[in-house]
Amino acid sequence: MSRKGENIFLRKDGRWEARYIKERKMDGRYRYGYVYGKNYLEVKNKRNEILLNLEQVKKKHESCKYIEPRTYYNRYKTIVERAEIGNYGFHALRHTFATRCIEIGMDPKTLSEILGHSDVKVTLSLYVHPSNKMKDRYMERLNPTTM
Repeated sequence: MSRKGENIFLRKDGRWEARYIKERKMDGRYRYGYVYGKNYLEVKNKRNEILLNLEQVKKKHESCKYIEPRTYYNRYKTIVERAEIGNYGFHALRHTFATRCIEIGMDPKTLSEILGHSDVKVTLSLYVHPSNKMKDRYMERLNPTTM
């Protein structure tokens, strides 16, 4: 079940270590995972269980194909040109999305989780850009004649 680059050996500290291939990077290098145990069989069984799980995940996602980042970028450029919205970078979509979500009243914690940020501060300080219209609307709420 093991492949080239996957091996089991006894470490200097007395523990057994097994190395397995987690993934292959775009540049052809491998990313390895490690398993430790008290004896050879324990480590071998743990590693084989992990490899079996990795194979099941791989089979489950075989229909999903890798898309080259340039393909995404080229598709994005085509859409931007058709929509005639100007030459904005791909990442600008995240900032626009975050700003619009806050404008419609989404709470910052939910938005932070959707964007995959570990902290709400990142979302609010880097991604949300309040517009003048939004500032004016909030200032109008403070106007005593409207209260």
